[in-house]
Amino acid sequence: MKTINRLFALGAVSALSISPCLAKADATTFSEYMELSEKALLNEDSHNAEIYEELAIMKREADSNPDYNWTAFNAKKAQLKDRKAKPFKKRAIEFFKSTCTSDETDVCYVIDFSASMKGKRVALLRKELTHSINSLPEDSQFSTFFFAGPVWQAGDDVRKVDGNKEHVVVINNGDLVEWKGKGAHRWTSNLDTAPAPWTLASVANKEAIAKKISKQELVWGTDWSSPLEAALNQSPLPKVIYFMTDGSCSTANASAKKISELAKEKGVRINTIAMMHPKAEKPMQYMAAVTGGDFVIVTKEGECELHEAGSVKTPELDHDHDANGKKTKRNKKKAKRKNK
Repeated sequence: MKTINRLFALGAVSALSISPCLAKADATTFSEYMELSEKALLNEDSHNAEIYEELAIMKREADSNPDYNWTAFNAKKAQLKDRKAKPFKKRAIEFFKSTCTSDETDVCYVIDFSASMKGKRVALLRKELTHSINSLPEDSQFSTFFFAGPVWQAGDDVRKVDGNKEHVVVINNGDLVEWKGKGAHRWTSNLDTAPAPWTLASVANKEAIAKKISKQELVWGTDWSSPLEAALNQSPLPKVIYFMTDGSCSTANASAKKISELAKEKGVRINTIAMMHPKAEKPMQYMAAVTGGDFVIVTKEGECELHEAGSVKTPELDHDHDANGKKTKRNKKKAKRKNK
């Protein structure tokens, strides 16, 4: 009988210990939670920053209510993630088989929507880009730059001026950026490309970007430097850039060298995807090799040939054009020798 009574007593104590209203109050103050939120933001930890802010609001409510139910508070607190103990996942995020890890949570997509991407290419792109963004962890962030000759962000309005394909206006949040081309491969704008906003990879944001990707029209021209420079001017910097194009350009080699040096200096990896265009392969392989990224060749059949980071060899690039598309003096001399 004593044993039964003792068990009932232990059960009563256990019931009291799990009662949300009688649970021990959280000792951290509202101000301390707000400070933790700010520190998390400074460390580019958007997930924990949001949780700490919500905990601060809940704590303020609890402080004014002696009978506060702590169930929801404790459940929210359990969502905090220990970044130091975060498991390493090699293939957490994928785009055309090129990957980044679960620690590389700020991902920028620099994507070619030029006129040559028509048909099978753009259909494959829309599918893979949507799938990749949908695979992002919800505590990660992403940004997008689309390009052809001009550069724009997903959802921007891109218009020809007087039907001229070499004169385009990009309307971004009410601001007008004017782009002019000198042929297909050399484009300049009257304003710097606006930084793409970092977007939390929530379900709602993924659905919104998927709609923009499905509706994005193709634009004339191909120029690599401007979109990649814009990606490398973001704050915070991306951990990884996915760069996909189906076309080379007259400044590709110079652009590859310039961008690779800048990305390496800033500690940004570039995963490059050459879409069904052999002439684009060498400079894209160069960028991947120098920055420690993956290099992928997409064949005409739509198959992906993956060269993983660390195994990509640095090819020698020709110096036949500078960043402005002009032939260098060195190669002009070579040309003269050939003509003799």
